[in-house]
Amino acid sequence: MAKTKELTEDLWLRIVAAHKSEKGYKTISKCFEVPVATVQNIIKKYKTFHTVKNLRGRGRKPKVTPVLARRIVREVKKNPRITTKAILMNLGSASGNISRQTVQRTLHTAGFHGRRPRRTPHLQIRHTKARLAFANAHLDKEEDFWSSVLWSDETKIELFGHNDVSFIWRKKGEAFNPKNTIPTVKHGGGNLMFWGCFSAGGPGNLITVNGTMKKEQYIKILNNNIRQSAEELGLGHQWTFQHDNDPKHTAKVVKKWLADKNINVLQWPSQSPDLKPIENLWRELKIRVMARRPSNLKELELIAKDEWAKIPVETCKKLLKKKTKKKKKVRKKKKKKQNKKKKKNNNNKKNNKKKNEKERKKKKMRKKQKKSAWKNKKKEQERKNKKKKKKKKEKKKKKKKKNKNKKNKKKKKSAGKNKNKKKEQERKKKKKKKKKKNKNKNKKKSAWKKNKNNKNKKKEQERKKKK
Repeated sequence: MAKTKELTEDLWLRIVAAHKSEKGYKTISKCFEVPVATVQNIIKKYKTFHTVKNLRGRGRKPKVTPVLARRIVREVKKNPRITTKAILMNLGSASGNISRQTVQRTLHTAGFHGRRPRRTPHLQIRHTKARLAFANAHLDKEEDFWSSVLWSDETKIELFGHNDVSFIWRKKGEAFNPKNTIPTVKHGGGNLMFWGCFSAGGPGNLITVNGTMKKEQYIKILNNNIRQSAEELGLGHQWTFQHDNDPKHTAKVVKKWLADKNINVLQWPSQSPDLKPIENLWRELKIRVMARRPSNLKELELIAKDEWAKIPVETCKKLLKKKTKKKKKVRKKKKKKQNKKKKKNNNNKKNNKKKNEKERKKKKMRKKQKKSAWKNKKKEQERKNKKKKKKKKEKKKKKKKKNKNKKNKKKKKSAGKNKNKKKEQERKKKKKKKKKKNKNKNKKKSAWKKNKNNKNKKKEQERKKKK
C-alpha cells in the first residue's frame, strides 16, 4: 500500500476540538472524511503529549553524536587551518562512516565557516608593546589634536591593478567572456609611485615620485609641499607631522631637517600600517582611478591627481574617527589578553585550591586508612604473638618432657654402665693382683734359681781348689 499524504496541523486541531465537544470517533471520521483509526491515534497522542505537532525523533537519528560534534569543534579550535579530510583522519574509527559534508554541516551549526585569513603585519613582542604604548599615550587625546595632524605616506598604483572589480554576475559557461574577465599584464603594465598627505580638512598635495625615492628626494618633497599643504588645509601654527618608520624617513639627514624647520613629528610604532588612516585613503584613490581605466602612465598620473583632489572632506573625517576606534581595539585586545591571563590565573588558583582540598581530603583518608590498617596490623600481630607464645609454651613443655625422658633413660643407662664399670674395675683389680702375685712368684723363683746356681758354682770352685 502506497504512503498517503500527511494531514495538516489545522485538521488535527479541528479533530481534537470536535472530540472536546463530545462527538464520537465515527461522527468525526464522517465529518472530516478521515479513517476512524487515524482519529483514535490523533486523540490518543493529544491525551498523552498534550500536543498535535510532530514529535522530535521521528526520523533517522543523526550519525554525528553530541560527543563527536564536540570533538570536531575541538579539532578546529586547536588548528583553524585544518581540512575536513584531516579532521576525519584524526578522528579515525570514532568518526564512523561520516562524509566531509557532514563535518562541514556540524561546523556550520557550531558557528564555524570557511573564510580566507586576513593579512596582517607580522608583529613581534616589541612591536605589540610599542603599539600598546602608542594607543595608551594618544587614546585620551581630543579631536582637535587629531584634526591638527598631517598624515603622509607613499603608494604605488599599477596601470592594470586589481582594485576595480572583485565580483561579477554571470551564467554558467560565461567565465571567459571579455565582460567577465580582468585583463592582466606582467608587472602590472607599469606603475607610478606617489607621495601624498591629508588631514581632517581634506587631501593635501599629491606628488609623483620619479624612480626610487631616497632621503635627498624625500627632503625636497617635504620642503616643497609640507608647509604649503598645512597652510591650504588650515592646520594653523601648532600642527604635527606623521610619517612611518621607513629607512628614508628615519635617516639622520631627514631628522635634522625636520628639527631645523621646527616641525613636530608624531612618534610612530613600527609594523603598524593598520593604524594609519591614509592607507584607507589610498584604497579609495585606487578604486576611483581603476574605475576610469587609464590606458597609459600619463593618463594614470592625471587621473590620480584629479581623483585625489575630488576626495571629499567627510571621508577624511570618517577615517580619522575610525582611527580612534582602531586604537581602542588595540587596547581592548591587550586588555582581553590580560583578562584571559587573569582568568587563567584565577582558574588555575581555583583549580589549585580544589586540587589542594582534594589532596588534603585524600591525605586525611589515607591517614585514617593507615591508622586503621596500623590498628588492624597491631591486632593481627598481637594475635600472631599470642599464637606464637602458645606454640612456644607447648614446644617448651614437649621439650621438657623429652628432656626428662632422656634424662631418665640416661640415668638408667648410666646406672647400668656404672654397674658394668664397677664389675670391670673389680675384674681388672683382680687381674692386677693376680699379675702381681705371679710376678712376685716369678721373682722369687728366679732369685732361688740364682742362689742355687751361685751355690753350685761355689761348690764346683771349691772342688776344683781341692783337686
